[in-house]
Amino acid sequence: MAGAPATAAAAPIALICTHTVRCVCRELERQREQIERVQRKVDETEAHVERAGFILSGMKSIGGAVYNHLFAHKPALPKDVIAKREAERAAKREAGGSSSSAAAVGAAALAAAAAASSTTTSSAAGGSAGVSASTASTSGSKARDAAMAEEDALLAMISTNLTETKHIASTMGAELDRQDGMLDDLTTSVDRTGAKLKAVDKTTTRLVARG
Repeated sequence: MAGAPATAAAAPIALICTHTVRCVCRELERQREQIERVQRKVDETEAHVERAGFILSGMKSIGGAVYNHLFAHKPALPKDVIAKREAERAAKREAGGSSSSAAAVGAAALAAAAAASSTTTSSAAGGSAGVSASTASTSGSKARDAAMAEEDALLAMISTNLTETKHIASTMGAELDRQDGMLDDLTTSVDRTGAKLKAVDKTTTRLVARG
């Protein structure tokens, strides 16, 4: 039974792995929420910059003010811009096969798999303890049978944990891919807002110089 101690040592390792996976899942969810908050702030800033540019263009001259009032498209309110941008990004993710609903299902599956892994580990560890107690009260062939049963239970637990870990890793990979796309969208939004802000700054500088 030389392999029994090594197999038994896998139980605490499995518990540690399960805890680590749960921590990573929570961190990924927190990271996604942070990216979404920053994206909304950038969209809001872009809306304010557009409205500022619209107002400044009307301040250049009376003709510009009349044109803005009669013909120019008035910039949308920040909340409308945010809703529009989020709808565009959702449509983009759906077209790419990674919709927000799929991401939500993936996150739920990830949490459920982590919880199942924890339950499996705890129950297997409890069963092992019961087998160990039974082994202490028997002798001879019964002791060997009990030790083999304990080792089989631990091996089954390890096999289950490996299968669940593979599923969790796949789900985590999908979540990371989704967040990578979110960061690309955020970079595009920041660049676009920066360009608009520069244009507004130039207009402001010219107006101040004329005044």
